[in-house]
Amino acid sequence: MGSHHGSGLTASLHRGPRVVQAQEQLHSMIEELLADGARQGSVRGDIAPGELASYCLHALAAAGDLPSQAAVHRLVAVTLAGVHPAATPAAKPALRTDTAARPGHRSGHQPAPGSHRHE
Repeated sequence: MGSHHGSGLTASLHRGPRVVQAQEQLHSMIEELLADGARQGSVRGDIAPGELASYCLHALAAAGDLPSQAAVHRLVAVTLAGVHPAATPAAKPALRTDTAARPGHRSGHQPAPGSHRHE
């Protein structure tokens, strides 16, 4: 499905201010939807909505590189399963997602759900 033709043009288009603004708007929209879902109990509430929006957008960005429509469908299913409240570990306390909880963390990105260290 992914195409490498014109990748230089694609890369330059992805850096433009209009694209950045559109990406920020999309992130905000997804974040608001996830926050609403968390309040209603249909989306996990142990991860900040902004962080979860980033996770979803990054995961789904990989769809362009997948070899088939079936693979895209599997990726979407895995991504949706990751935001479902049943994905929240019942026996573990809620994860802290503020930056103060990770003093050595510089990028502002948190590890993917399920990849945190066991302390």
